[in-house]
Amino acid sequence: MSSKPPTSAVFPTTAKALQRRLDADLARMARCQQGEHRMQSTQSAGVVICIHCRTLGICPACLPWSAFPDRACQVWCRVHEHTMQPEEGTP
Repeated sequence: MSSKPPTSAVFPTTAKALQRRLDADLARMARCQQGEHRMQSTQSAGVVICIHCRTLGICPACLPWSAFPDRACQVWCRVHEHTMQPEEGTP
């Protein structure tokens, strides 16, 4: 009976690259959990979405009448970020 060597022994470069990617993804998820999202604009004015964890962000100045969905965060857009007061938190 022959046993196959572990994949990491056969493809050490690939295994290392996958491990680096996994570590980077885990670090990115940890940053998202701490509120450090990488937001990207959508076609809807005042609405952004994190490209990593898909968290929704809404600018309260662009959409003041809208109710925030569960897990959405308040994000001030570039047009309105100068109107943000320090006591309201950070964007």
